[in-house]
Amino acid sequence: MTLQTILSLFPGVGLLDMAFEARPEFSVVRGPDLIHGGDIRKFRVGAGIFSGIIAGPPCQGFSCANAQRKNQTHPSVIRSQEMLADTVRIGRHRRGNRSTAGVGDAGE
Repeated sequence: MTLQTILSLFPGVGLLDMAFEARPEFSVVRGPDLIHGGDIRKFRVGAGIFSGIIAGPPCQGFSCANAQRKNQTHPSVIRSQEMLADTVRIGRHRRGNRSTAGVGDAGE
C-alpha cells in the first residue's frame, strides 16, 4: 500500500480531514488557516507533492443566510470569492497547471 499525502485547505473543525485520516492509506497535511494565523494567499505548493486536495473554502459570502450575498462589493462576498480563487490556484498548481476538474480524486 502506497501512502497518499493529502493537502487539507480550510479544514474548519476537520470533518473532511477525519474521513481521510481514518484510512491507513492517507496522510493529511493541513494548509494555512486563518484560525491558526495562516494566510492562504501566501501559500505555494509544488506539483507532485500531494496526491490530492480536500477543501472546504468558507462560503459565508455565497450562503443564502447572507443577506449581502448579491452585493458583489460586500466584504464577505469578496473574501469568499478570493478564498475560492486561492483554492483553485493551489489545485491548478498542484496538478501542474492542468484543469482542476476532479481535484477531489485522491487516487489519480
